[in-house]
Amino acid sequence: MECGCGARFQQYKWRKYKDTEDVVKGYACRNRVGNNTTKYRQANDLPLEGVCDRKSISEWHLELMIKDTLEEMWGFRKESVLKAFELIKDNFVDDDVDNSNRVKELESKIDKNKQKLNKLIDLYTEENIDKKEFNEKREQYTRLVKEAEGEIRVLVGGLGLAEKNLEMKLSRIKETLEQLVDFDTEKLEKDLINQLVDKVIVRGDCDFEWLLNLSDIETNDLFSFYLNEKYEIKRQKSTEIRDSKYTLAFSSVITIDRAREYRRKYGKHIKPRRWNDISYEVYVR
Repeated sequence: MECGCGARFQQYKWRKYKDTEDVVKGYACRNRVGNNTTKYRQANDLPLEGVCDRKSISEWHLELMIKDTLEEMWGFRKESVLKAFELIKDNFVDDDVDNSNRVKELESKIDKNKQKLNKLIDLYTEENIDKKEFNEKREQYTRLVKEAEGEIRVLVGGLGLAEKNLEMKLSRIKETLEQLVDFDTEKLEKDLINQLVDKVIVRGDCDFEWLLNLSDIETNDLFSFYLNEKYEIKRQKSTEIRDSKYTLAFSSVITIDRAREYRRKYGKHIKPRRWNDISYEVYVR
């Protein structure tokens, strides 16, 4: 789970139910935990650059969101999800496009990063950099080479290949949505959530984005970042990946009535005066 500032969230013990002794988990932005809030920094005459005031999140808010999201997708939202991808497929235009210039750019990018890899090995061999920096840079250059090579394969294969991939993706999404899932439970199975949820981005205290994987089950993590990468860069990367790899399926809101219904069903309650409706968008790939 990622904060809108670019930092990850860390888990902690929120509270414990007196009657059942069950522990409720909470999630806090690491940026806020490590650098404190605007109020604190102002009081201590500290710089405000990059400060985050995101409130902590109770685990049951996330559980309700993903439960409602998947239940809707397996129900009345199912057709809208499929339709979103059908529209992309139907509007896919197989034009003759001259990709030669782009291919040359990518080939040049590959050559440059391979040269950087060779220089990096020399620097490490001569002990001008330590092992940690060597591994980080090697991973970075290798990733850039693989990305460029992958794009060249698509360009050389033409739009026909991309359209074929889109058809395969749609087929996998249909297969995923045909799975039997038991929604008559307070919490969904963790294995199912781990399989389907790529990332949750918290844009505001009550504003979320869920990025779901319904097709490329075996794809590696898209959101791999480098050690000590700045929050701003992480935030930008997440947005770019969302816009390039995912399709907006639908938006929804959890009202106080829905939250109360959910909590009462499992013998719990909410505090109406503290409640704010939760808005979230669901993106799928």
